[in-house]
Amino acid sequence: MSTFSPIKIKALLDAHGGISYNDKYMVTLNKPPKFELPGGAQMRQSLSMLCDTASLPTKSLATYEKTIYGPTKAMPYRMTFTEASMSFIMRDYMNEKKYFDAWQNKIVDQKTGNLGFLEDYVCDITIQKFSRFADDVSNRPMYAIKLIDAWPSIVAEIQLSHSGGTESMKLPVTFQFKKWESDEVTTGPSTG
Repeated sequence: MSTFSPIKIKALLDAHGGISYNDKYMVTLNKPPKFELPGGAQMRQSLSMLCDTASLPTKSLATYEKTIYGPTKAMPYRMTFTEASMSFIMRDYMNEKKYFDAWQNKIVDQKTGNLGFLEDYVCDITIQKFSRFADDVSNRPMYAIKLIDAWPSIVAEIQLSHSGGTESMKLPVTFQFKKWESDEVTTGPSTG
């Protein structure tokens, strides 16, 4: 039987790099295959640095109730994925907002209502989580996922206020995607 010991807990944490914190991450947006968005590769690189918050989205198993004999059991039948939320710091020219507005206009033309083709406007987005001790030299991620066939479903409202002159503007964006996968090539040491 295991007994409580703060020393054992500390040793367990220290043996695997310590406690993981939610800072030191990077989001990389790829280019949609059929068109370029305002600002191009330079804007995508800027968005990578300006991503203020990002979520590692949920992956869950959808279940159905199965009863053969005795208690009912939940049986999995497919994997489901939620959307991914991110927030981007806005610069004064608001090019970040223009970028996502243009992307959504490629999905559904705002003037005509015509729909784009899915394979034209989706892209992969990579979210990498780095060690607390990562620096410019040792910047190998400890964990990374790739959102497959992602697109911005919601470019949320931005609250404007004359009294909020010292607050930085942030643009919340919600992405839909087909699925996410662990990016095995870039992940850190194995668990154990």
